[in-house]
Amino acid sequence: MKRIALSFFSTLFAFTALLATKPAMAQDEESAQASSSAAIDEIVVLGTRRREGRSATASLVPIDYIGGDDLGNQGPTDMDALLAAVVPSYNVDQQAINDAATLIRPARLRGLPPDSTLALVNRKRRHRAAVITFLGNGVADGSQGPDLSSIPAIAVKSVEVLRDGAASQYGSDAIAGVINFTLRDDAEGSTITAKYGTYFEGDGDAVNVAANFGLPLTSNGFANFSFEYKQSDPTDRSVQRSDAQGLADAGNPYIDDPNYPHTFHPNVMVWGAPEFEYDYKMFANLGLDLGGGREAYAFGNFAKRKMEGGFYFRNPHTRGGVFEGPGATADGRTYVNRVMDGKLVRFWADDTDTMVPEGTVFGPSVKVADLSPGGIWDDQPCPPIRLNAEKTVANPDDIAAVEANPNCFSFISAFPGGFVPRFGGILTDYSAAFGFRGDLIGDWSFDASAVFGVNDVDFTMRHTINPQLLAKLPDGQRTEIPINYFPGSYTQTDYTVNFDVTRDMTLGDLPAHIAMGVEHRREKFKVESGGENSWFLDDSPGGLAEQGFGIGSNGFTGFGPRLAGEFGRNSYAAYGDVEVEVTDTFTVQVAGRYEDHADVGNTFDGKVAGRVDINETVSLRAAASTGFRAPTVGQANILNVTTAFTGGVLADEATLPPTHPAAAIVGAQPLTPEEAVNLTVGAVIQLDALDITVDYFNIEVEDRIARSSEKILTPANIQQLLAAGVADAQAFTSVRFYTNNFTTTTQGIDLVATYPLDFGVGETNLSLAANWTDTTVDERDPDVINDKRVTQLEGNTPSNRFTLSFSHSQDRWDLLARVRYYGGFEEFTLDDGSNYFDVDAATVVDVEVGYQFNDAVRLIVGAENILDEYPEERSNTSGLIWPDTSPFGYNGGYYYLRAVWDF
Repeated sequence: MKRIALSFFSTLFAFTALLATKPAMAQDEESAQASSSAAIDEIVVLGTRRREGRSATASLVPIDYIGGDDLGNQGPTDMDALLAAVVPSYNVDQQAINDAATLIRPARLRGLPPDSTLALVNRKRRHRAAVITFLGNGVADGSQGPDLSSIPAIAVKSVEVLRDGAASQYGSDAIAGVINFTLRDDAEGSTITAKYGTYFEGDGDAVNVAANFGLPLTSNGFANFSFEYKQSDPTDRSVQRSDAQGLADAGNPYIDDPNYPHTFHPNVMVWGAPEFEYDYKMFANLGLDLGGGREAYAFGNFAKRKMEGGFYFRNPHTRGGVFEGPGATADGRTYVNRVMDGKLVRFWADDTDTMVPEGTVFGPSVKVADLSPGGIWDDQPCPPIRLNAEKTVANPDDIAAVEANPNCFSFISAFPGGFVPRFGGILTDYSAAFGFRGDLIGDWSFDASAVFGVNDVDFTMRHTINPQLLAKLPDGQRTEIPINYFPGSYTQTDYTVNFDVTRDMTLGDLPAHIAMGVEHRREKFKVESGGENSWFLDDSPGGLAEQGFGIGSNGFTGFGPRLAGEFGRNSYAAYGDVEVEVTDTFTVQVAGRYEDHADVGNTFDGKVAGRVDINETVSLRAAASTGFRAPTVGQANILNVTTAFTGGVLADEATLPPTHPAAAIVGAQPLTPEEAVNLTVGAVIQLDALDITVDYFNIEVEDRIARSSEKILTPANIQQLLAAGVADAQAFTSVRFYTNNFTTTTQGIDLVATYPLDFGVGETNLSLAANWTDTTVDERDPDVINDKRVTQLEGNTPSNRFTLSFSHSQDRWDLLARVRYYGGFEEFTLDDGSNYFDVDAATVVDVEVGYQFNDAVRLIVGAENILDEYPEERSNTSGLIWPDTSPFGYNGGYYYLRAVWDF
């Protein structure tokens, strides 16, 4: 990446110097990029069906407006990070080691999970991502939201964030709010941006190149195209794990060996941002005036990225399923387990007919695979590799004895320094939308559209093993066990067809606007089986599964054929919306929506909103609504099975669809929609040039979806299942399933203020956006939502945040300064519900300076987190001394150089 950076800078400065030789033109003060990221006086289209929209200050509900230029005036390029920097109620974490959450980070609006916020592009529903966030730090566990990272910032004309429940207007998922991305629609002109950035620590080098250009589509339309390419190195903020340091201190030479390929260096594992090998995105937006007050439109995208991060360190002496052995006596005897009268009983490995006397002491040992034809039942056990009290090899001769036996093998021979799996994925996202809108009959207008979207993730695992593959390898090849795997893939496909009509009219003598429409959606979720090596198991008598070796690619088990499948759902909706201007100063809106989802039932939701202008300075607004979120097809049908040798038998510990017979027999019920009640009360204050909006919100969500606790299948349950034709019932020992289980109340206050300052020169703007949010778990089943999850739901998101921005433009210079404040939060160190610590509040400062060489070329130098702020330090936990859920990360300061060419 350093070579790329040098080449980037050389090209950047050469091109800039060339273009800067053109005659400079005086800047138009009104076009200076000094707009506030929290602007509240722009025209917005969310929250109303009016074709012409209304200003944000005139809206009946709170809406944030972010201009496309404001998105670009930041250090990050990822859309989630961009939104989190300018919308205080929007939070996203680093997610360094969290399985699929590393690939698509779960963002949260108003403290609710990502699938409680609806995403739109050009006011059309955006398809959701394929990733189900099984690990979401408690707040987003099990969620399946959209992949906003596939949207390039350069393609966006503006972003509107509706901070109110809107399911009665836009459908399922709009509980926390709605985010609408309006695409650029220029019919001429081009913009190219090039950016290089790196962290103060000297890692995470990133190159980003983006372009947008507009073309006329005949003389009556436009065709606008956007492209973005990104490549970035990983970051590392880890310290050495205590167990790894102990191995090094005990003389293990591989821990500190930079040439050892199976761990990271200088510390064995990494905590930080993942590597993006490539990340490219494309968007197109087209419109054509057909005459007669009608137009055709189309837009779509294609995006693909490959990324990879690290997992936890696998200690070569103590990692279960790979290295950790059953134990050995001081004289080297080991044992095997047999089931007798439903209990595990120990027998000597060298005499499998003789029980081990009670009280026999077994010291720690390393697991050794017995690959003889009879496995562990041939009374010829492999020699043990014993460990001392420090959990290091007590005698190297033990390893030599194992290596000398062709029927024995220990992974310590192949991975003497342990290993760290690399988890990643190749994510592909594409969509297409087509439609017509315009005048229909009389005063009626119409909008007819069809939208298609796909999100696919192919999971990858490197530098890991499936221990079961030893059964396939002859002596001499076992140290060459495969270390790269394809675990499988998830694919989400959405289809939406929509037709609505609107018109201005009078109800009695009152001006009104009416809208109504119908919508059909088809949603599909597909699980594709992975490569056989990623899920293969040796289930022979006395074989590797029975010996307790892990099954499947370690860290992320592949999807076997029994997990593969494709699931779908149809839904239908009808909706109506009426706005009435009761007086010149009083407006009322009533909306209702009926939806029927094929497998989860139907729902009707409504909304009432109103606004009254007290005088020219103060306006009051309020809204009350019901909402819902239908469980996704993926959530309702996901089947995840972990196979292990438990209780003396090979058995499946499964997460099953609630409709699966094995789940239903222990109490599972079909999932139903989450139901919400939203209340918003606020004020708009306009004092000359000072604009202020302040809104209180309260969101109660019932029947929230969570994964159940472990349910044990009794012998009677299994017999019932077999009688009902469930052929694999005997494979299950326990099951989990998703269930409607708990209720939460989230309340808070949003404050947005903008004020232009007059210094007599240039243009200056000051803005403040602040948020306070509090979530309370009202009802729960303690077996499903334990104390830890409650603390995560209530305390893992900062309760208060604010962003203070200052921008100034004068002649050719632009200055932007932003202060971001994050309140304290709570984070866990261990699994127990009481082992958490309070993280102190923190303040982050961003600065950016730009210079306009002429009408075409602009150069920007900036720093995100210029004071190099880190979250509060904690004790060393698995090699990390920073809170891994810090809302501003733990990578420290980041500086960047960006060039913009307009022509």
